[in-house]
Amino acid sequence: MIVAMSRRITANLYEEIIKLKPEWHSDDLTKGVIKVVMTASSSDGPLMAKHHTTKQ
Repeated sequence: MIVAMSRRITANLYEEIIKLKPEWHSDDLTKGVIKVVMTASSSDGPLMAKHHTTKQ
């Protein structure tokens, strides 16, 4: 688990990790090695919006 000071830092850190380990990423929530877990806001930009999920 990695904890960051802000949601934006978290999304940017995720992007940097994926650059180093692209095989860890998957758009499918049930696949991949690494995921971002954070609260979502409707005002989030496109970088963070792709990490939005539902309770399911």
